[in-house]
Amino acid sequence: MDSTHDLNRRNFLKHAAILGAAPLFPGGRKPNQQPQVGQVPSGVVPKKQLGQTGVQVSALGLGGYHLGSVGTDRAALEIVAKALDHGINFFDNCWEYQDGLSEERLGKALQGKREHAFLMTKVCSHGRDKSVAMRMLEESLRRLQTDHLDLWQIHEVAYDNDPDLIFAPDGAAEALTAAKQQGKVRFIGFTLTKILPFISECWSTSFPSTLCKCH
Repeated sequence: MDSTHDLNRRNFLKHAAILGAAPLFPGGRKPNQQPQVGQVPSGVVPKKQLGQTGVQVSALGLGGYHLGSVGTDRAALEIVAKALDHGINFFDNCWEYQDGLSEERLGKALQGKREHAFLMTKVCSHGRDKSVAMRMLEESLRRLQTDHLDLWQIHEVAYDNDPDLIFAPDGAAEALTAAKQQGKVRFIGFTLTKILPFISECWSTSFPSTLCKCH
């Protein structure tokens, strides 16, 4: 990797760290914060601050993959409703889950309840360029029936050449930055599986570690 490419990568991570700790919407629009008050009632999932964002999210989130595999829309809607009733506000999803059905069902379930959810989905450009990632973002927003995401992450950084592809000129990293600048995304991150040098780079550049989701 040449020095210019490496510098661009580090500048991006530093830029993401700064933006990740601040409100992103014009006109003073604030993140959906919830103060922690005393003891958590029985049967309610407690809240934790998400990294440096200042946003309170449930310590347990609802994974989106299985919303697309349950038998009916009604069953999926009931799962989301019960999660909200028990204090869960962190909702995971991904552009490719069940060919988009998982996002569509979550979008339906959150109608009239969007302000109670911290909504995350992931882009699956897998090394393709910025335009592909931005198209996926628009499709996710449409399926989820929302004008913005709370968190948009690059899905499954798993191969040795993934960081080079992500941070290449006109790569997916540029899509993350553009989406934030356009107000379509509040926070950005990556989901990592085994690229330890990439995790170390996130830490060395103060990229919010909670947004480098290691699993």
